[in-house]
Amino acid sequence: MSWPAVLFALLAAATYGATSALQHHAASQEERHQALDPRLVVRLARRPIWLAGVICDGGAVVLQTLALALGPLSLVEPLLTGGLFLAVPIEAALDRRQPHPQDLAAAGLATVGLAGFLLAATPHGGAFTASARAWVPSAAVVGALTVAALLAARGASPTRRATCLGVANGLIFGMTAGLLKACTDLLASHPLRLLTSWPLYALAALGAVGFVLSQASFQDTLTAPLIAMTLTEPIVGLALGIRVFHEHLAATGARAIVMTGAGVVMAAGTGLAVTSPARAAAPGRPAEPASAGEAGGSRPGGAQATLRG
Repeated sequence: MSWPAVLFALLAAATYGATSALQHHAASQEERHQALDPRLVVRLARRPIWLAGVICDGGAVVLQTLALALGPLSLVEPLLTGGLFLAVPIEAALDRRQPHPQDLAAAGLATVGLAGFLLAATPHGGAFTASARAWVPSAAVVGALTVAALLAARGASPTRRATCLGVANGLIFGMTAGLLKACTDLLASHPLRLLTSWPLYALAALGAVGFVLSQASFQDTLTAPLIAMTLTEPIVGLALGIRVFHEHLAATGARAIVMTGAGVVMAAGTGLAVTSPARAAAPGRPAEPASAGEAGGSRPGGAQATLRG
């Protein structure tokens, strides 16, 4: 196991946790927008706390890039879940309240489950570069699942909408992590080829889509979409690591049993997040317009989005 990669991945996780809390705090104050409406980002850009989150996000990407340059994708991606547990208390502190015990339990279970999975799987090895042909099946599956998650968000309750958007975001960010790994490999082996390579431009396009989508998912609640995103992204990363980069997991015997148990723990954490009790909308949150029929579904009559404690 590459310990420098572990260190940078954990630092990236902590920074991503702060990013999520800051962006959720700002997004929850805005009127509900469609899932991929760029006008939400324009409105959020006027809020200093959101801009602070963008700066944190940039720092997290740099740290993640360093981690991917030093270790396999299937090692780095699960470690990024460490920021999940930090985001919940940070968001509560920004709202000047105590974090809800069920949210803490949900984040804790998800984090412990993924940590157990990582320790049992011990990812290692892998090809230094990946062929374009190897990406096609994975991209097709991830694309289909992303569309399905966005469709499932239509007309759903605020928490389930946020969860579906979080899943879609996790799928997209899992792909961007794989593309970032491909770019770091190219930068190390053939620096001049990076500017003419398709992974760089695919990374830029998918990153922009994921960024806009994440702001919409944070408008209702933090815990549910964050857990959905944080669990989905490393699963995609692990799949890409095995399928595209030919990395290996120790998934036999007792290790397979531990990995299965870890999956059950992660599922329990997700269930707690989705069923976390709602609390009143944040003070100062504008009411939704009654005519807002966006993807992901606003409730009729200008009902307000909920936050999770």
